[in-house]
Amino acid sequence: MKKLIVALTAMGIMVGSIATISLASSERYHEVIYQDYNNRFNGSYYYDIGWCKTKVYSGYKSYVKVSLKKNGYWQAHCTTIVSGGNTLTCYSEKIQGSGSTAVKSTIWDYGPYN
Repeated sequence: MKKLIVALTAMGIMVGSIATISLASSERYHEVIYQDYNNRFNGSYYYDIGWCKTKVYSGYKSYVKVSLKKNGYWQAHCTTIVSGGNTLTCYSEKIQGSGSTAVKSTIWDYGPYN
């Protein structure tokens, strides 16, 4: 009976350790505050643009890529580097005209940095 208890305890510790490691590796070091897109006029022509406001935690940096979907394709990609401890609004490239239907942001975290 004692051997069974010891074996079950050891298995519980191993499963708990693996779960903790899995959670740590999926941790994110940024926060998306909001993202949206709109059609604007610059005085000469209309254009679509998307944006994503992102906060990156201190000690890390993130690459934020913002894209617009138009005519069924993701386009107007623009990647911005955001250093830790900052909140920044990142923009896509402009698409002349109108008709964009969605915005997305893809974020890669790097770090920790001292």
